[in-house]
Amino acid sequence: MNKHKNINKYLVHIIGFICFLSVAAYFIYNYNNKPTIFNSNFNSNSNNQIISSSNNQLIITGDVNHFEGALLANAANETNDFQLAEQLYKTALGKVKSGKKWEVYYNMGCTYIEHKKYEKAISALNEAIKLNPNCDACYERRGLTYKFLKQLNQALQDFNKSISIKPNVYAYYNRSILYEIFFKDMEKAIDDLKMAINLDSKFLESYIKLTTTYLKSYNIKEAKIAINKYYKNINEDHYINYSTYLLLKSYLYFYEDNIDEFLKRIMIVFQRNSEIIQKYHTTLKYNILKPALTHVENYYIDRHEYKNALKVIDYALESAKINNDTEFETLLKKDAESIDAIINESDKNENDKNES
Repeated sequence: MNKHKNINKYLVHIIGFICFLSVAAYFIYNYNNKPTIFNSNFNSNSNNQIISSSNNQLIITGDVNHFEGALLANAANETNDFQLAEQLYKTALGKVKSGKKWEVYYNMGCTYIEHKKYEKAISALNEAIKLNPNCDACYERRGLTYKFLKQLNQALQDFNKSISIKPNVYAYYNRSILYEIFFKDMEKAIDDLKMAINLDSKFLESYIKLTTTYLKSYNIKEAKIAINKYYKNINEDHYINYSTYLLLKSYLYFYEDNIDEFLKRIMIVFQRNSEIIQKYHTTLKYNILKPALTHVENYYIDRHEYKNALKVIDYALESAKINNDTEFETLLKKDAESIDAIINESDKNENDKNES
């Protein structure tokens, strides 16, 4: 296979996949991690009962201290009962001490972000900031919300304010996203990611983002260093982390213009992933596998190994259906139809040749 012939086609997929890794890590991180405000061993079975049950809903009935009401709301949110969580937050606001209301507003804002109710999130975080203008986490979460709303200047201002109050990994990481993806300032993005790593060397998403940023800047040397640091901080038994490492490692070969080795490594990852994906089929794992499936399919098509390409498509279709990815499913079906037509035409020509 000519290593240079299909470089532009593969480059489109590569850039798309690198953006996916960055954005996937970004969303996973932001929806599963946030600055912690409440720390308590709250016991709902205490003698001074503060909740009761009515029509299968928890209602705050007694006095609560500065964190208990919001903890109840947080617990409701953990069980995906958004309406109950919202109700409990509002009830808590009427019962907590005035000096601690900002904490309830903060957690309410985080819940709104998680449920993509961004305007409500900003309103809640505005109240938190009014009550506690030195809350770095409040500015960081509001900046994140502005980012989701594509209000980039406001987002940048909030991340800057959060860092000025207290340098923190969350604000640096999220600000790096703005610099790289929206403002196209790779140097500032890299600086922020380095700061995030200095603040928390175990925060894996920073290494992933730093690697992809270096790759997009064609700084292969620094990308290798970032990948190696990422590897030193992961457990090979952790499926997502190790699969991400293998994928990042394989893309180094692409940027070194070694397409054959790149495809070989991608297929190794594909084979390793397929065994686990078939068992679990979670959305995140599917999304990590999806780019690899596309590359393997293209690899077989380029080599005219159409039956192998169809096998990959059949598996990808199964995964797409399970994950309700109708757009990818439609593209795969079109690919399958085209390949079937090629195979049928080839079989017909072979039969005609034999008959003659």
